[in-house]
Amino acid sequence: MDKLFVQRLNALHYVYPKPLNRLSKLMADDEELEKLSRRSVLELAFLLNVKEQQAHDLKKAYTEALDIPFESLYRKYKITPISFLHPHYPKSLLELIDPPAILYAKGRTELLLVPQKIAVIGSRKASSYSRKAMDTILPVLTQHEFLIVSGLAKGADAMAHEIAINSGGETIAVAGSGFCIRIQKKTWH
Repeated sequence: MDKLFVQRLNALHYVYPKPLNRLSKLMADDEELEKLSRRSVLELAFLLNVKEQQAHDLKKAYTEALDIPFESLYRKYKITPISFLHPHYPKSLLELIDPPAILYAKGRTELLLVPQKIAVIGSRKASSYSRKAMDTILPVLTQHEFLIVSGLAKGADAMAHEIAINSGGETIAVAGSGFCIRIQKKTWH
């Protein structure tokens, strides 16, 4: 993947963290996002279905974000951005109506390629029944090399990771946002 495209995509997603179906409107005639900084505010507003002021603000923020050294910042914080073009991006996500344009990972990204995954979702106030059910089901799944996918919340999510790891399995933890929501300018100047 072209380094300049990666920088442009990172900058765009940083200021406009929308799913791929929203960003693809910008890439329909500009796959590498080379024209993005030169597009007019009216054109951006039309393509993104936003108000002119929002398009103006987005264009300004995007232009500024192009100067952020994302590659070195992500390396510093041990974050691996996985765009929809990255070989570790789960292809099943592309079947969604609104797939994420970029996943932000820490750890072993090759786990995303494990074909046998099962998601565990439940209450933050998980009951003793939740614990008992997971204690029964998850060890069997991990013995059959299923990877457990869950969130990072307390309750059922935490239980799922704990039980899977304690039974020798591996997990992927999913957060609803990236690790560095907004990187302050002082950290990259």
